[in-house]
Amino acid sequence: MSIKDLPLRERKYALTKFAILNAAKEKLKDKPLSEITVSELCSMVPISEVTFYKYFQKKSDLVLYFMQLWSIDLLWHIKKQKIQPGLGVIEEIFEFNSKVVEESPNIMAEILIMVAHTRHEIKFKDLQRAERLLFAANIKCPEEIHERDLHEIILPNLQIACDQKDLPKNIDLKKVFLSLLSILYGVPMSILYTSYTNVHKKIQSLYRTQLQNLWQTLRLEA
Repeated sequence: MSIKDLPLRERKYALTKFAILNAAKEKLKDKPLSEITVSELCSMVPISEVTFYKYFQKKSDLVLYFMQLWSIDLLWHIKKQKIQPGLGVIEEIFEFNSKVVEESPNIMAEILIMVAHTRHEIKFKDLQRAERLLFAANIKCPEEIHERDLHEIILPNLQIACDQKDLPKNIDLKKVFLSLLSILYGVPMSILYTSYTNVHKKIQSLYRTQLQNLWQTLRLEA
């Protein structure tokens, strides 16, 4: 099915929601989300503020929406590149994220803020059919690639790594998952705090070092 096959109302909804997100991404190049007003975003689309809140209950929901689309992009990348399940998938998540940080460092900064302030597991709302089709068309991926939370991607691949004997079988998967999250978010935080130049290479290098240190520690402790 193509997005052109959907009713006009559904298409307009998806196009407007994407336009709001793109406006936010553009504004984030110059200032943090806390300094961007809803009025500024609305003037760029253009829509009314009342309409904005029909799509996003609060500004921080824009960051959550970005993360949701990021997960689809990531999963399509993993499938397209035929990355081997297990440690291969986990390490590719970090490689992929280092490029995202390079392209959108301020958005990553907002994600770090959201994660720091969230006291519960981050959950995505279901995308509407038109949103899914539009984004799939944008990144040239099949419609059946659906978003997943990080724990839904990482935990099964940790188990596969254990089954393949790349990691010890007696490790605590949830604790390792938390260690991986601390690397995923902590490395960009440390790099972006000091510099916005050569971000990709710096983050990529530190990601690789931290991951290898973690794998080595787990094997030694077994």
